[in-house]
Amino acid sequence: MSQGIKFIHAADLHLDSPFLGLSDLDEKLFEKVKESTFTALNNLVNEAIKYKVDFVLIIGDLFDNNKQSLKAQVRLKEAFDRLNKYNINVYLSYGNHDFIQGNLYPIDYPENVFVFPNEKVSHFTYYKDEQALANIYGFSYETREVTENKIEEYQKINADISYHIATLHGSADTSHGHATYAPFKISELKDKPFDYWALGHIHKREILSESPPIVYPGNIQGRHRNEPGDKGCYLVNLTKNETQFKFIPLGIIKFKSIVIDLVKEDTLHQLKEKINHQLFEDELELIHLTINSQTDEITEWEKTDRLSELIQLINDLHSSYIYKYKVKLNTGTFFSNNYFFDQLLLHLEESEVETSISDLLTHPQARKHPEIYDIDNEQLKNRAQEILTLEFYNRGEKK
Repeated sequence: MSQGIKFIHAADLHLDSPFLGLSDLDEKLFEKVKESTFTALNNLVNEAIKYKVDFVLIIGDLFDNNKQSLKAQVRLKEAFDRLNKYNINVYLSYGNHDFIQGNLYPIDYPENVFVFPNEKVSHFTYYKDEQALANIYGFSYETREVTENKIEEYQKINADISYHIATLHGSADTSHGHATYAPFKISELKDKPFDYWALGHIHKREILSESPPIVYPGNIQGRHRNEPGDKGCYLVNLTKNETQFKFIPLGIIKFKSIVIDLVKEDTLHQLKEKINHQLFEDELELIHLTINSQTDEITEWEKTDRLSELIQLINDLHSSYIYKYKVKLNTGTFFSNNYFFDQLLLHLEESEVETSISDLLTHPQARKHPEIYDIDNEQLKNRAQEILTLEFYNRGEKK
């Protein structure tokens, strides 16, 4: 009877992420934020050693940028060296962020690391106790965009080998909020004779299928408010009879969005209590705060800096940190029965963001700013609505 295998499935490390929009944080906190992707990587290595896994899979976007910093390259090599001391192999592919042709100064990895070399699907064989136990299939992005469906290239090699694991950095037809690369349908993966599909690219953790397992582990550390909650990897025990999953948190910082509703009678002190009620003392959370107010008094709190002082006071007293806040006025006067404004918001809701910004995404200068390819459609719509609402309110006040 064939023995089972145990491995960690991770993806989207995004080492050396710049954490755009967070540079206004306290200096010490910002340094911790910038270090968080490397801390999550160290946690991954610790978990692999702790559970004595056979190997680690890393499915694309190890780095945040194709022009990797020396720091990111060295820290990753050091992590692989640690795994090598415990005879733990690493099988990895490069994705749309760290595509091969964009890296002018590649670094040599230790002998336990196996890199899929190009965009043609190939495989490596994992040996345990001198027995060929598993074939691991995949490909790396040579350029930033792989737009074709690659599923037909995945062909099972040597049926005598016990386990066949496919890796794929790409977009399921059910995925939203990320640029579409190496697209596939879940049914296509189910039709292939593989024991496990290890996916990457989508930063939201999701098990698309349990039989066969088709899994997005998400990224290992959240980078902004659209990547909230626990981030980490999956520990997988694979046998011929069953597959067991265990999610392991790796990230040290959580992003969280909080919405507070203020009624007309609420005071500044009551606002403080409502915010405190949603904060956790034992976790480092970066909070994006939205205050919905039914009273104009909050504008006076803003003008006199009392609101910003309140936020600073809360930050001083908690491990959680409010890094950004915004106020939404809902006075019920200017917007009520405003046909034009209602139609404008309806048009915004029905519009396709990707169509509206297609010229931006295809502009030659866009290649110099890879972060725009991670634009979140809902975030853009929400921001557009905030700007429209504020402009309409201000114009209404001036009449």
